[in-house]
Amino acid sequence: MRMLILAAVVATLAASPAMARCYTVPDNADTHYVDRSIGRTICLQDDIAATQEQKRLQTNYDTQITNLQQQMQQQKFDQMMHQNRF
Repeated sequence: MRMLILAAVVATLAASPAMARCYTVPDNADTHYVDRSIGRTICLQDDIAATQEQKRLQTNYDTQITNLQQQMQQQKFDQMMHQNRF
């Protein structure tokens, strides 16, 4: 059950890319030739931060799933060893 929940969370994260849309708008004298560039830079930085957080979470969930799989495999092995003793 726990593994199914983790798999659902991982699938949700993979389906939702960073929502930041960073487009270029030409600067002009009204914007002092920098205001829009700063806005785009901040947007790109937010996009990178969101992507990094998504990858961190993905790695965390992958690690948890791997640990659960190893625990399940160990339990199966222990059961087999216990059955062979008697």
